[in-house]
Amino acid sequence: MVIGFLIVAIGMAWGTDAGYAINPARDFGPRLASFVTGFHHAFQDQYGNLYFWIPIVGPIVGGILGVAAYEFLVGRFLPTAGPQEPGELPTTPDQFETKPE
Repeated sequence: MVIGFLIVAIGMAWGTDAGYAINPARDFGPRLASFVTGFHHAFQDQYGNLYFWIPIVGPIVGGILGVAAYEFLVGRFLPTAGPQEPGELPTTPDQFETKPE
């Protein structure tokens, strides 16, 4: 429900400028088709600024910032199994124990 409201809020806030361009797959294809068929301002917003690259670059930058925020705010507080060598997969102590049946 919260994600739905967030998407609606983004669309209401930037829908006029971006045409609800929160998904690059749904934005770039129609812009390209419009440009090829004769609408030479398809890659621009209503003010004439190039806008096609924002829905492509925005999710990439947002993903990188999201990973950094997660690592800083959550990841550093998660427990580790103990010291490990670089490239070694984490293991748990009881992973190699044999249990009687």
